[in-house]
Amino acid sequence: MLRKTAMAGAIEHGRKNGHGNEYDIEVKAALDRISGQVRDFIEKSGGKTTEMLQRLQDVEQKIAGGDFSLSYSSAAAGFDLQTITEDEGFKAFVEKSVDKSPHIRLKAGIKALINDPGAPDSVNGTMPANPQRIPGYHGYVLRPVRLIDLLPAVPQDTNTFEYVRLGFVGDAEVQDGEGAEKAEMDFEGTLMQDKVATIAVHTTASAQILDDETQLQNTLQNILSQKVRGRIEQQLTVGSGTGVNIEGLYTAATTIPTLMNPTPDRIGEAITAMETAGYTVNVILMNPADWLDISVMKDEEGRYLYGNPASPAPPTLWNRPVVTIPDLPRGTALVGDTGKVEIRDRMQPTVFISRDHKDYRTRNLVLILVEARIGLAILDALAFRRVDLSPAT
Repeated sequence: MLRKTAMAGAIEHGRKNGHGNEYDIEVKAALDRISGQVRDFIEKSGGKTTEMLQRLQDVEQKIAGGDFSLSYSSAAAGFDLQTITEDEGFKAFVEKSVDKSPHIRLKAGIKALINDPGAPDSVNGTMPANPQRIPGYHGYVLRPVRLIDLLPAVPQDTNTFEYVRLGFVGDAEVQDGEGAEKAEMDFEGTLMQDKVATIAVHTTASAQILDDETQLQNTLQNILSQKVRGRIEQQLTVGSGTGVNIEGLYTAATTIPTLMNPTPDRIGEAITAMETAGYTVNVILMNPADWLDISVMKDEEGRYLYGNPASPAPPTLWNRPVVTIPDLPRGTALVGDTGKVEIRDRMQPTVFISRDHKDYRTRNLVLILVEARIGLAILDALAFRRVDLSPAT
């Protein structure tokens, strides 16, 4: 604590110099202590520090004038000049027993070094500043999934399902006169059996992190859910039908013959053939690269035939929507009647969160699992047909 008389004098000095606050009072007291230490240091140096004495006088003049260029944080940190005079290296230097400058260890506190106002800041990386956090989580993209919402879904109660595909041969004919045998048709039913596939993915997270980062759990759930939906779309499109895999639309479809060129005409030919047979074609599935080949087609004057890139319309051909699916092999399109297929929905993509998995509770971990169970019933084998997009020969 400063004595009352000293404090009063310091306050009066501060008023004269426009620094009337407690901060400057403590700074002056700290500088007074350093001044005394420097004088003791000079005396012990045996009068060999004339230049240092001159510098001390300059400091005293600045103190008298109220020019406190020394920061309080370092002045009050306990920097002790006595450590210099007692250092063996300094004594040898004063006695001229060594020719080079000594290495002197200072007993300055760690706080003084950290708070040194002359230390570099975050510009050169030695003292990092507090950065501003951009909200949310970044660095991932999720592919849009379209086929799941396109096909009708029906609830499924068991792990397997079956249905009858009805086939027939023959047709109605005009009777060939009285007494002649009338036309006959033969029907055959084929029992089809299929299974529900389980598609899932999980991850493990720290319970503390999920508690501290409120948005993290929702982000993880969204990513896992979209990954499951993407795998469902892949199975519905090109699933092999072997083992535990679903038989996808592309795998089950047969190629419809086409003779026309270019590609849009060939697709139109396939649609016409299917609708002539009685199907209602309401969708065209294509690989995005194949659709691009069509959308950039131009006439002889360089004008786009299928929309303006500056204001593109939704992808359509022959008044049917075109849905691009990256899993569909390039060079083949699917045209189909979605009323003849069903997604068998045993369990929609569902999120499960548990701390009772293995030893997760004792390790303070959380299991996040997203799982779906679905199947695909292609009620009519000719409901979707492949269209070869390579040039016709």
